[in-house]
Amino acid sequence: MAKKKTTTTMQILDTKFFTLKEQETIRKINAVKEKLDNHFVERSSAIEVMFVSLLAKHHTLFIGPPGLAKSQLIEEMLGCFTGYELFKWQINKFTTPDDLMGKPSLAALRNDQFVRVTEHKLPEANIAYIDEVLNANNSTLNVLNGAMNERTFEGMNFDLLSVFGATNTVPRKTDLELAAFIDRWLFKLIFGDIHDSRNFKKLLKIGVFKIDDADKIDRVEIDALIAKVPKVKFVHQIQKLSNVRAHLRKEEISCSPRRWKQSIEAMQARAILNGRSSINGEDMYILKFILWSEKKNIPVIEECLDHYIDPILASLKKLTGAAQNIKDSIEHLDIHNQQENQAVSEGMVKLNRIIVQVEEIGKKDDLPVDIKVLAEKITDRVKEIRDDISNKIWT
Repeated sequence: MAKKKTTTTMQILDTKFFTLKEQETIRKINAVKEKLDNHFVERSSAIEVMFVSLLAKHHTLFIGPPGLAKSQLIEEMLGCFTGYELFKWQINKFTTPDDLMGKPSLAALRNDQFVRVTEHKLPEANIAYIDEVLNANNSTLNVLNGAMNERTFEGMNFDLLSVFGATNTVPRKTDLELAAFIDRWLFKLIFGDIHDSRNFKKLLKIGVFKIDDADKIDRVEIDALIAKVPKVKFVHQIQKLSNVRAHLRKEEISCSPRRWKQSIEAMQARAILNGRSSINGEDMYILKFILWSEKKNIPVIEECLDHYIDPILASLKKLTGAAQNIKDSIEHLDIHNQQENQAVSEGMVKLNRIIVQVEEIGKKDDLPVDIKVLAEKITDRVKEIRDDISNKIWT
């Protein structure tokens, strides 16, 4: 089996746009992201979205059955920050607004005054994690609705950046009473089981997640980057966004103007995390977590984004998917069976062709640095797939 190749890349930061301190914060964030990526296998998109959500000051909802590390990922990510007031709560059908917002003060009521005791409750939180959020009754949903959208409740103004939620239930279009509440979550991600057998084996060996205090990110550092988000340029991508919107409308997939405006903030935040002063095509792929309202629409949205945003990136994604499909179809075949042996040989030939195609894409002139890096990573990954299959089947 060929020795695994490690590709090390330096993030290219816009030094004219970011101060030295901000550049260091971006590097710290990406170091934390890498630690989380290494611990939570096949959750890189969710990890990225959480950081984007925080910088853009929007909310993120994780959807999926129990046991897929939704809650653990949120809690470990939030533990990577300092200087924030955190609020955590698990919702059930008996949860009341008082549980989230604080109970009325009995002492104040004796003096004919209505004052809530908000210590350690949502009104005093900067970041919140609410588990099983769709179990809330209507009164609690209505309170959360206003708190997440306007950051106010009974005249109190919140300094609330982001709410992270988790649910085992996929929202349905027929759940009309939930529609307004679901719309408050700019990002919605569906969690699936671990797909790659290599990652599953890695998962079984992973221990407890740990991060040193020195590596944690302080609120002051995040606030400096948040202030930069509105300054990120996006005008040159407006036509692409318009094309995407028009195409999706033909597919009867529509989003409110408010959600489109918020999607700009999300893309600007992602550009910040990648050290850029303007959004590019790769940032626009975060739309796939923003634009859907029904699960069945997700593949349509992804295909639309591939077509209008970056055909080269789309080609790389298709080649990656093809390599994975080949792996899944031949890695368990028996070479002692003549028919299966032939299928393995054909699959290995196809994998070698994919490697050549990806390498050719990576050699194109004027290719963005991030796409070149991605092509290198995909080449390495397909070679690993090929070598792993060779090692399993022929040794």
